[in-house]
Amino acid sequence: MSQLPIDRSTCEMKLLISLALFGVALAMRQQSVAVHGKLMCGSKPASGVTVKLWDEDDGPDRDDELDKKQTDGNGEFRLQGTTRELTSIDPVFKIYHDCDDGIKPGQRKVKFRIPSSYISSAFRFQSVAVTGKIFCGDKPAARIRVKLREAALVELFDEVLDQGFTDLHGHFHLEGYKAELSQIEPYFHAHYECNDGELRNSKCCGKLRVAIPKDTLGDGKKSPKVFDFGVLNLETIFAEEKRKKEALNEEDD
Repeated sequence: MSQLPIDRSTCEMKLLISLALFGVALAMRQQSVAVHGKLMCGSKPASGVTVKLWDEDDGPDRDDELDKKQTDGNGEFRLQGTTRELTSIDPVFKIYHDCDDGIKPGQRKVKFRIPSSYISSAFRFQSVAVTGKIFCGDKPAARIRVKLREAALVELFDEVLDQGFTDLHGHFHLEGYKAELSQIEPYFHAHYECNDGELRNSKCCGKLRVAIPKDTLGDGKKSPKVFDFGVLNLETIFAEEKRKKEALNEEDD
């Protein structure tokens, strides 16, 4: 994580930028770049701010807008893009903001060139596979919807890599892949209600989320490794979640 301070004499603003640069990737003439971070206007998150990722060229290639988004409610953003060019790309991160310092009204633009020292390998396929059994007490948890997801910067944009249902024995097997510059962050996800050994599929009650160890990930579209959860007992997990909720409710009283 690198901090890029803003020259206040130039920008006349109080905007903190925290960027994680994933690098510029060159594979033949296919080149890629990704960046994420958080914008602050003074002590408050800068939400709804337009941010863009551009490739600005001084040579024969034309400038290209690689990605464009707005920061979320926490001021966070994630941009990535790819382009084919004859020359090396010159990626630029741009911010279009209204962080008012009382001096210059109206929207202003700030831009940062992404350092060439972040050149790395290209987007690569990464894969993950999981298996296991789900029980509710001493009974197999049949027909539970299970998903293999990849975490994004904002949970709303988490991507489903694979999904399905447990069989009559509570068994499941999921696998998937994704092309990313950085290492993917997959997790196993299920909604359920399991209380006193009785199971009900539900989206209103328990939510199981378990991160997949990074050392079990593979390269390519099919993982040579399969992470085995063993047996997950929802009754035990649900009871623990219930105790946590009751404890939180007592604190609120």
